[in-house]
Amino acid sequence: MGTLYQYYPNKQSLLFAVLEHHLGKVAEAVEAACEQAHHKPLADMTKQVVEAFVDVKIERADISVALYQVSPDVGGPALVKQLTQRLRKSIEAMLLTAPDLELHPDKFAIDLMLAAMSGAMRSVLEAGGRQR
Repeated sequence: MGTLYQYYPNKQSLLFAVLEHHLGKVAEAVEAACEQAHHKPLADMTKQVVEAFVDVKIERADISVALYQVSPDVGGPALVKQLTQRLRKSIEAMLLTAPDLELHPDKFAIDLMLAAMSGAMRSVLEAGGRQR
């Protein structure tokens, strides 16, 4: 019988893989919500994206909280940067289809939306709020 260390040389690389998998699930959920929200009013788009983000983060709140703690030590900031870029593209593409949006989606506004979602979610999870 083998051990995890057959596949991962150390604890950091194992935690990096878990974090990468978790963030991939977050990205997939938000990207799917963005696709489904195309051509809807802006309020509906926002609601759908936020709900998808919250749902995937609280699905395994224990893992989310644990990963917040180890993220800085295992390359998390670089993964979060990649995730942000990926989600920004999906959200921008979605917003371009909004029938009630008069201005072109602004990078700063999208980044602010992403930061608000992730910061609020982290705060709630770390405070022990895990039920929706």
